[in-house]
Amino acid sequence: MERVKLKGHELSKREKFILEVGIPTFSVCALLGITGYITSEAVGVIMDGGEDDDLSIVILYSFASVNMVIDIVSFLMFYYRRKTVFSDNKIEEEEIRRSTNLNMISAFTHVGGDTLRTISLFLVAIIATFSSVPGR
Repeated sequence: MERVKLKGHELSKREKFILEVGIPTFSVCALLGITGYITSEAVGVIMDGGEDDDLSIVILYSFASVNMVIDIVSFLMFYYRRKTVFSDNKIEEEEIRRSTNLNMISAFTHVGGDTLRTISLFLVAIIATFSSVPGR
């Protein structure tokens, strides 16, 4: 939205509503719904005394591999667009100022956290493969 403003294009009320209210509301509702579902499933398992089945190691490797591909693609996209992604150009009284784009830096650190999670999944899968520890 900031890039649209920078180009001098005014957003309509409908476009502003969709970008500022609609998309974030959908995102929060989806997050709350998924969190509620997973929490209720976890509480059910705990109340039943826990399940005794193991997670398939193939699923661990598959999930970690897919996540690693996504992380690598994300890092490459950040790398190739680093000059435009990590800074904002702001026009103030005919002067263009460059400043840090905190939203994109936050997204970049999020990708870094996802990569650490993926590495931990690979470690869990490796430990479960070569030991008697189940992959739960």
